[in-house]
Amino acid sequence: MARQAADRLAPVVMELGGKSANVVFADADLDKAIPAVAHGFTAAGGQSCMAGGRAIVHESVYQRVLDGVVERVADLSFGDPSLDTTDVGPICAPSQLERIEKYIARGQEQGATLRHGGGRPAGLDHPLFVRPAVFTDVTPDMAIWQEEVFGPVLAIVPFRTEEEAVRLANGTEFGLSLALWSTSLDRAHRVADALRAGIVWVNHYRRGDPAFPIGGILQSGYGRVSGLEGYHEMTYPKSIQILLDGAAGGES
Repeated sequence: MARQAADRLAPVVMELGGKSANVVFADADLDKAIPAVAHGFTAAGGQSCMAGGRAIVHESVYQRVLDGVVERVADLSFGDPSLDTTDVGPICAPSQLERIEKYIARGQEQGATLRHGGGRPAGLDHPLFVRPAVFTDVTPDMAIWQEEVFGPVLAIVPFRTEEEAVRLANGTEFGLSLALWSTSLDRAHRVADALRAGIVWVNHYRRGDPAFPIGGILQSGYGRVSGLEGYHEMTYPKSIQILLDGAAGGES
């Protein structure tokens, strides 16, 4: 699209893929963070550029977060997404389901541990469903950590220091969105500044607000929508300069 636009000198806004993460610190409110992590990678069946397919959790609360996420994911209901009783709807196409299943298989082949999910939900005749997958023992070189799955697959890893958490969060070619969870305002400002993404949420995940610009960096694209920045992307400045008769420095 960018090449075709360049041939016509047409400006474009490219909001592309992502590999978003929730960074959960030891002082986070886990009663809020755990549901957000679970919802972040399962909403819309994980078929979102802002899907939270990575979780980076302080080692002191890692097991509690892992257990809480698995418990919530195991209780999700599958079915018609137009129904209020449905938590996870179908995958958009057979080819996409096949792609998701290949990533789940590849995660296991590369040495990650499938703690929950994978395969088809029981009791459903519709073929385009997959149980959300939660992986542990993940290393940053694995495909499920680096590549956009566009499906309900979560890779969760522990960290010890703030610097390590930032390094893990920034360690992909994408830069669309990231979230951090902490009750320390100092840490929130410090880490948010260090995270390399167009959008950083603090103590919430994927809540939209038209007053804030949306867009990414790196392989997540360029340009912005929403906010004043989005307005300026869709307009162009025009300079109109009028010389009045008799004006200073002008001709009479």
